[in-house]
Amino acid sequence: MLYSQGFGAIPCEAMDEVTMFSPSASKLLVYDEEGAIDQALKFLDKSQSWMPIFAYCDHIDVDRVVSAMRKQVSNYIEWPIAADALTQKLLLNDGEAGPKPEIAVRSAEMRSKIALLTNREREILQAVAEGGTSRTIAERFSLSPRTVDTHRTNLMKKVGAKTIAELVGIVAVAELRTA
Repeated sequence: MLYSQGFGAIPCEAMDEVTMFSPSASKLLVYDEEGAIDQALKFLDKSQSWMPIFAYCDHIDVDRVVSAMRKQVSNYIEWPIAADALTQKLLLNDGEAGPKPEIAVRSAEMRSKIALLTNREREILQAVAEGGTSRTIAERFSLSPRTVDTHRTNLMKKVGAKTIAELVGIVAVAELRTA
């Protein structure tokens, strides 16, 4: 169908097969089965490349579509679809879907820094980003405020933040593709 509409198409069974091809102006058409969109996002982050993701499935479920769109999927397609409708969906989002490549790369960099944190540091980071104080975070996780301060100091060093505002900014940039 894609060929008949003037698109080049390379079918791949797994994300690692995508690495063999790097055409410019690509779009990633992902069948939305358990974890497939997350796997595609991880692949794009790891390769520090960007292309819009178009998810599709046989039966659209509102929760699935909302979840996909929160992850910045460019469009969601119910399959099967008529060739001209598919073309329209793929072309509709040209140049406007999802974050720009430089933002996607920056977001991936921030997520890789956050990935270096321990589970507890990530919990503290999220609580700080939500506006928690050392005291409220300590109560939430049954810790002392001093322990929270120590975790916060350590995680700020690991992600390279000098201020709480900078730390919250890092979280915001990291969540651009997954929010």
